[in-house]
Amino acid sequence: MKRLLMFALSMAVFMLSFTGLDTKAADFFIAPNGNDSDSGTIINPWRTLPGARDALRKLRKAGPLGTVPINVNLRQGQYNLSSTFLLQSEDSGMPGAPVVYRAYKDETVFITGSRQIDKNAFAPVMDDKVLSRLDEKARFHLLHADLKALGFADFPEFSSPEMNGGATVELFYNGQRMTLARWPNQG
Repeated sequence: MKRLLMFALSMAVFMLSFTGLDTKAADFFIAPNGNDSDSGTIINPWRTLPGARDALRKLRKAGPLGTVPINVNLRQGQYNLSSTFLLQSEDSGMPGAPVVYRAYKDETVFITGSRQIDKNAFAPVMDDKVLSRLDEKARFHLLHADLKALGFADFPEFSSPEMNGGATVELFYNGQRMTLARWPNQG
C-alpha cells in the first residue's frame, strides 16, 4: 500500500508539471473534505495540515521533490487544529525550492485551534438565584452550557493571555467575539 501511495504521489508530481497551475512548482492540495491517505492532488486532496506536512516529508525523502518548489494550496473552509502545527527546518524547503502553504486562488481559509459547541448544548438558565441577579429584561435571554460535560475541562486562568503563555478563553457566536460572563464582576 505504501509503495502504491508513493508511486501515485510521484506520478502526481510528474503530471502536475504538465498542468497550467505553475510549471515551476509542484502543487498539492488540502481540503476540509479531503483524506490524508490520498495523493494531495486537486481531485484527491489531503484533509489536514499535519497530514500534508507528513506526506511531503515522505515524498522529499523518497526523492521526487528534491529541488522542486512546493505549493500547498488550502481549499476554502475551516481547518481545526487540536494541537500546535509544527513546521521544522526539514519542512521549509531549500533556496530556490521553498515550501509555501497558501490559500488556493481567492478562496477564504480559516485555521483555528477552537472547538465548536453545538447550539443544542445551550439551554435557558432556570436557576432562580442566578436569574434574580439579572435585570428583568435580560433574564429570559440568558443561555448556559455545561462546558465540562462537553469535554472542556482544562481551562487556563481567567486572566490576561500574557500570564497564561498566550492561552486564553474566548467565545465567538456567528463570527463575533462575545463577552464572557463571570460572577462576581470584580477584577
